[in-house]
Amino acid sequence: MVRYLLGAFLLLVNLTSYFVMLNTGQLVGDVVGFPVQDFFMLTVSLLTVLISYYFFLFPLFNLFLKFNFKTLRTKHPEKVEHRLGLLIFIFQIIFIAFNLFYGVNIAGSGNERASTSFSIFWVFFPIDMLFIIYYGCYRDSKYFKINGIVALVSFITRGQAGILLLFAFMELSKAYREKKISLNKIFVFFIIILVSYPFINILKFAFRLYFGGTDNAGLDSYVVELFTSSQSEGYFQSFIIGIEHLLYRFQIVSIVTEIYRLSDTLMPLYEQNVFFPFWLEGLHGLMLDKIFDEPRRYPLGTIFTSVGNFNWNFEVGTWNVNPGLAGWLLINHLWAAFVFIYTLFLCFISVFLFRLLGGGSSLKDILWFTWAFYLLPGWLGVFVLFIYSLALFIFLKFLVTLLPRLVLK
Repeated sequence: MVRYLLGAFLLLVNLTSYFVMLNTGQLVGDVVGFPVQDFFMLTVSLLTVLISYYFFLFPLFNLFLKFNFKTLRTKHPEKVEHRLGLLIFIFQIIFIAFNLFYGVNIAGSGNERASTSFSIFWVFFPIDMLFIIYYGCYRDSKYFKINGIVALVSFITRGQAGILLLFAFMELSKAYREKKISLNKIFVFFIIILVSYPFINILKFAFRLYFGGTDNAGLDSYVVELFTSSQSEGYFQSFIIGIEHLLYRFQIVSIVTEIYRLSDTLMPLYEQNVFFPFWLEGLHGLMLDKIFDEPRRYPLGTIFTSVGNFNWNFEVGTWNVNPGLAGWLLINHLWAAFVFIYTLFLCFISVFLFRLLGGGSSLKDILWFTWAFYLLPGWLGVFVLFIYSLALFIFLKFLVTLLPRLVLK
């Protein structure tokens, strides 16, 4: 039920954003303040977004879940559970220390690189993704609470508030399944989040400035500065701005219509090898570029920032937008059928690995969440990383059974 509510919310946000743009003639979200150039393209973009979200999150997801594959079994599952929990905990701590020491992986610092070859380890051992999968597999493990706390610290200190959405979605889904919470209480929880969002937003940006900034100011000074600025506008105005920011982060219609409109500008960049085609976004594309010594290429969501209209100056690569699966479908009509087939293939592989891991209710929620917030916003590379992480997690499950007892109890 929570999946259906969140899916309906995503559809509603995109539909509402469309009517706001239709009424004001102005784009919203990352391209806020610029006029809508083509209302026909805006309408086509909306329909493509709504159809893709509905089709993938409801009929297709439910259809693919009917596929049954044999679950891989490990010896001594309780030991595997405990050892994996300890392994995830250790590497989360190391990852936090690594990020704080080198000042990397902070939201908005996309071009920052650690001056150590050890950074390549995190490319092939994506601890964030591994924790998310661990969450789905071992929510009731004794190591989950400590791992969950460490994950929250890890994400928040990098200025990434998305982990809060994941926790809220997972815990509400679990509570509703176990009949510990009603729809009325879920609605009350949603209202509380909306009311407190301005404060959550302040903390998010304070952490980004503190860990990613260069002026050596204290975290408390950033919090006070942002809170004072917010108070000067009044709580109600801050609340409205906060809600707009929250809603416009979930909508992708404005970016999709701009990708559609600027496709004639973007496609020559593709021909110049500036950004990855849809089938090479992800770890496999990066590896092929390294093997063949290709110049650096960017994901579509990043390269769009070099051609789109924005209200500030920045270095390309420091941030990105949600291009949307719809954006990939509209950027080149000749690609559309292949994008659709490739996406179906990725969805099938994710379900296949999900089944190999056992396919429990919590892991099913994780799978749906990644479809909703990685795949459909157009982060094909991130979704490929999730698929890779599923395979890696399966490998780790068997690996920890071989470790000596004194290494990991």
